[in-house]
Amino acid sequence: MFDLHSIVINGNGTQLGYLDSGPPPSSMTYGTIFLVHGIIFTALVFRRVMEIAAEANLRIVSLNRRDYPGSTPLSPSDLGFIVNGTDSQKAQYLRDRGLEILQFMDVFIQTNLLPPISEDEKTGGSALLGWSLGNSFTLPGIARASELGAETTTRLSHHLRSLILQANLVLWFPAFDGSIASEDRTPFTIQWLTGYFDHGDISQRNETALAFTVPTTAKVPSIFKMHDHLPKMLVPEPFAVTGSDWLLSGNFGPQILKAYRSVCYSSEVKELFPRIKIWNLVGDSSGGFAIAAYWQVQDDDQAAGGENINYHVLSGGNHFFHWDYPSVTVQAYQRAIV
Repeated sequence: MFDLHSIVINGNGTQLGYLDSGPPPSSMTYGTIFLVHGIIFTALVFRRVMEIAAEANLRIVSLNRRDYPGSTPLSPSDLGFIVNGTDSQKAQYLRDRGLEILQFMDVFIQTNLLPPISEDEKTGGSALLGWSLGNSFTLPGIARASELGAETTTRLSHHLRSLILQANLVLWFPAFDGSIASEDRTPFTIQWLTGYFDHGDISQRNETALAFTVPTTAKVPSIFKMHDHLPKMLVPEPFAVTGSDWLLSGNFGPQILKAYRSVCYSSEVKELFPRIKIWNLVGDSSGGFAIAAYWQVQDDDQAAGGENINYHVLSGGNHFFHWDYPSVTVQAYQRAIV
């Protein structure tokens, strides 16, 4: 239903692939959401929310990151920075990948004449959403956006109204567990990540009530509902032992943390994008890693004075609530972009 396209985003000839739900018919006031995927699953993982976007007066554009279909592969020097780079080189790597996403947005906005934020701020504009590992690139991009230059950032400031952190951090992966055979780690990760988890009373915000490792058998994991789409949806190579996502995961913590703090709790980003709001979304049947991270953001927010971030919990949703519950997810996206 959605064809993969690519556009050149900068003078280096870098391309990013994407899927586009298209503008809602006869609407000049729609909002646009740019989505950035996580590990293994491509832009197609957002297919089900894209199918109903127009009904909500939304246009959804789902990007493929570097090393994924339609996008320019990373160079050996890029991979070298991931493995052997200094702290500053790692920060530069994330900065470059993040700014590529903003460059994509800028080119797409101009090419497609996307509606800007209206004067009353009730319609138009765009949101940038990072899902799972995708946040490791959206956050550095926003943190370093000023480096794109005044012309680009001014243009983006007329459009960018929301940054959405969807299941923003992962604290443990089966893929990092040495007790699991290497050939089983990616399939294990897929089934674990797409599962549902039974927790205790999460209203108490106690990590001992969270289930981290064993999904429940009470609900079917999302992966079993994706069967017809898996050949195009799964690209495991970047998460292989020598792949870019594998090498990055768990290796860039300080750099990502710095970007997160800069975006969420400093004044610079708000000065650059004065109408931006930050949202944190999580499904309450996600693995404990996602809920613990959600709580950590709340704690960080309070420590910084509070009211920096908006929060929304999707009842019954797992890490893939955008696939299993597309209507509820689109409603959450609508709320975040208004």
